[in-house]
Amino acid sequence: MDELIEQLERLTKQMLAALDTADADDMVAFTERREHLVSGIRSAMESTSEASASQKSKVQSILAYDFTIQSAMAKLRDDALTEHNKFVVAKKNKSVYEAAYVEDSYFIDKRK
Repeated sequence: MDELIEQLERLTKQMLAALDTADADDMVAFTERREHLVSGIRSAMESTSEASASQKSKVQSILAYDFTIQSAMAKLRDDALTEHNKFVVAKKNKSVYEAAYVEDSYFIDKRK
């Protein structure tokens, strides 16, 4: 279990170091790897009766970084939502100029 906690700590610190340049794909990969490690830690904790004090303190120190990572994920989500909204507005504005109607009447001018 100590090895899994160390891996989780390394993974978290790597993400924190690359947080400014991380994109959505990096966040997804981080989340998947983290979930795998956390499930391994949970199963190891279920097999043993009690975690040691050092293990608990390491896990708590890792959890302290969650807010920073979640904030970065929220910023990416907000940026993506803003870009999506811009796209929707542009599409709506474009459709105003492209009439989707069929001509049903004709005007014919007669010469006098």
